[in-house]
Amino acid sequence: ATAIYVKASLPLGFDFGGVTVPGYVVDTTKTSGSELYVTGGGTDAFLVGGQPFTMKLENVKLGRGGGTTQWSIVTYSDVQFTNRSDDRQNISSFLLPGRVEVLTQNLYSQFRSQGSAEPVRSLLPPRSGEAAVVHLEVTFSLAVPAGHRISFKSEGEQGGAVIDGASLVIQDRFQ
Repeated sequence: ATAIYVKASLPLGFDFGGVTVPGYVVDTTKTSGSELYVTGGGTDAFLVGGQPFTMKLENVKLGRGGGTTQWSIVTYSDVQFTNRSDDRQNISSFLLPGRVEVLTQNLYSQFRSQGSAEPVRSLLPPRSGEAAVVHLEVTFSLAVPAGHRISFKSEGEQGGAVIDGASLVIQDRFQ
């Protein structure tokens, strides 16, 4: 085949409007939104049946909301995209991550919950080198089913803070 058409069906919002494909020619008269038209730049076949093929896409706007991506691919034996060679419809592919939004973030002294025993220190901000309590309220654009993993990582000058798994509490405020 000498040309390929690619359509990103899911998630919605893919945009190939500014795409570049190193080593190939994007037909900018046809490429628009979630539809991409690419040729090898000549009449020679660059897609050979049964042979692996890699095409690197740059400057693509990814779909919104995340989830499993779904694609349709059609190859053509001419650069005018008229003589269809082969096609595959509704191919499920990689998982596009969703969005995590931080609604609130607070850092408290380890003494905050000890107001009666530590009346002054419970009101002070955390000090360097001491344990602290982090309170984050986050939302996810995709469901996070039970049994799936949520990872938290701390970054800092000394390799980050240690997250105490024994005292980590995750609450679903919608229950």
